[in-house]
Amino acid sequence: MQTDRKSIAVLDANAFISMSSVMNLGASTRIVTTQDVLGELMDKKTKEFVENLPCEIETIDCDDKVLELVKEFSKKTGDIGSLSQIDMELIGITYMLYKKEGEEKLLRKEPPPILEK
Repeated sequence: MQTDRKSIAVLDANAFISMSSVMNLGASTRIVTTQDVLGELMDKKTKEFVENLPCEIETIDCDDKVLELVKEFSKKTGDIGSLSQIDMELIGITYMLYKKEGEEKLLRKEPPPILEK
């Protein structure tokens, strides 16, 4: 049975700034980001581009419990120092969307072991 579910793109500020990343998305793609990402868009050209997109940009707030899961996971992988708060929020809303779409089985509960050289 085939569903008419839209693909979802969770975008950071660089995707909007580069513009081509967004323009290459299909018309059936649901664009999701955070209000903080949109707040990072400072230059006039990017703001106008976003305002004139022919589709809606959905903003989602990351749940505090999910954000804590992301922080704990990134500590275990050693990535915590290289991820901004907004990066972690985007990972968190991606996690939330997977769960909402019934795709939780695709999410790791623990990171894979780190291989030593």
